[in-house]
Amino acid sequence: MKQLIVILFAILSARGISAAEPPDSATVAVPQQTETPPSLRETTWSLRTNLLYDALAVPAIGAELYLGRNISVQCQWMYAWWSHRIKNFFWRIYGGDIGLRWWFGEIARRQPLTGHHIGVYAQTLIWDFELGGRGYMGGAPGSAIWERANFGGGIEYGYSVSVRERLNIDFSIGIGYIGGVCREYIPMCGYYAWQSTRKLHYIGPTKLEISLAYIF
Repeated sequence: MKQLIVILFAILSARGISAAEPPDSATVAVPQQTETPPSLRETTWSLRTNLLYDALAVPAIGAELYLGRNISVQCQWMYAWWSHRIKNFFWRIYGGDIGLRWWFGEIARRQPLTGHHIGVYAQTLIWDFELGGRGYMGGAPGSAIWERANFGGGIEYGYSVSVRERLNIDFSIGIGYIGGVCREYIPMCGYYAWQSTRKLHYIGPTKLEISLAYIF
């Protein structure tokens, strides 16, 4: 009898241990959560103004969106329509550009929209400049920007430096081509006498920028 009790106690103890320790086949694998890349968690973009254009009384505003992989797209628009007919003063221009940029260098890898960049751009504008004498007009004021404007494009290089948190200054220069129609005129007796109309084919600097950019 005593031996039977010992055997039963051993069997019950063995069953208790096996119940507390489930077999390997019952082990449930918990999948690991992968962290979402920063490029998918947030969007970096900037609102900017070209200080050179602003200094020339040509207000300009632009925006740039970081697409990831060191690539961004930017656009800019400017508009000024100052005139004084009595003094034959005209300072009028409107238009803009759109471009694609590639950022490179150590700083650009750490902080979007900062550091060296190269890119391509396309631009269009209508202008009319006269300072009391002979005037020059590109495109046709009063018409739509896509109808009789000057068009061009080129390549650019620049460097954007951080001056404060979220505040950058972007230095850029572009070289390219602008084509269209250019007219010359002279004010006479309250009228504007056309002197010549010629095709414009200009190759050289077509973009100069010192922009103040706030990064969001």
